[in-house]
Amino acid sequence: MPRKLDRAPDHERCHTVFYVIGSLDRGGAEGHLAAIAPRLAARGWPVAIYCLEHRGVHAEDVARRGVRLIAPPIEKRPAPARGFLGSPIIRQSLAALRLTLAATKLFWLFLRERPTIAHFFLPGAYVIGGPLALLARVPVTVMSRRCRNHYQRRHKIAAWIEHKLHHHMTALLGNAKALIADLCDEGAPPARIGLIYNGVDVGRFAYPVLDEKRHTLRARLDIPVDALVFITVANLIPYKGHTDLIDALGRITDQLPAPWTLLCVGRDDGIGADLARRAEARQIAEHVRFLGSRDDVPELLAASDIAVLASHEEGFSNAVLEAMAA
Repeated sequence: MPRKLDRAPDHERCHTVFYVIGSLDRGGAEGHLAAIAPRLAARGWPVAIYCLEHRGVHAEDVARRGVRLIAPPIEKRPAPARGFLGSPIIRQSLAALRLTLAATKLFWLFLRERPTIAHFFLPGAYVIGGPLALLARVPVTVMSRRCRNHYQRRHKIAAWIEHKLHHHMTALLGNAKALIADLCDEGAPPARIGLIYNGVDVGRFAYPVLDEKRHTLRARLDIPVDALVFITVANLIPYKGHTDLIDALGRITDQLPAPWTLLCVGRDDGIGADLARRAEARQIAEHVRFLGSRDDVPELLAASDIAVLASHEEGFSNAVLEAMAA
């Protein structure tokens, strides 16, 4: 029977679990890691998280709960839209420099600290960190995939690197059966593949408590009490399907009870303006609200009637779990 790891044994307390991820911004994988890493640290395991791009909004809370946060040499910041630094060539050059320095620091950390486990979240961390961990001879290497592999069609070189790395990892983890099938199709060794579903703290979405605030929450958002409210919680990224959702609502707007509202909750990763123009073109702009990145998702769900996920590449969606919990 596998040993229960409620706490780290005394002789293993120096064995560091070293996570690598792009950032701890708001997002499914990021939020998942921000939730589990402090709990692992509370059980006596030394835990470190290295962010390749920048620390993100969860970083302060995670660090306060006993996890060592390590930033890259140069943290990614929003690029100016105009001027010398806003030109595409300069932005790409700066991004390449940041990535090179971040990878160099990661390799140095592997060599200096000799972690027992290196665990890579999301493709970017895997493609960059995986080879470095193997070169540094990290004993246990783990990859966690959180979405379908459709992105590999757009990034052929990264896909080739991933396929090669699969054969050298200790474990390859997916959070949905479809992801496990993807890994098998990529030629990953079946014996090294594991399925671990996502989970959420349902206490954050306690319905009786939040339901009492429903009218107050709607008033704060300037939404009529009798309005039909849709909500989608997903960063504004093309594969999340906001375009499809706006098009679909535009086609049935005359069949929806008035008034109705769509709340789009999530960080704008560059398509927000296009989505706003699309809503205008579909003549539903007055019904669509872009709320940006928020830390009050439980309250927003309580104020809504129907949650929608239109993503093309999701694995096991935290947004769906949270909507169910609400």
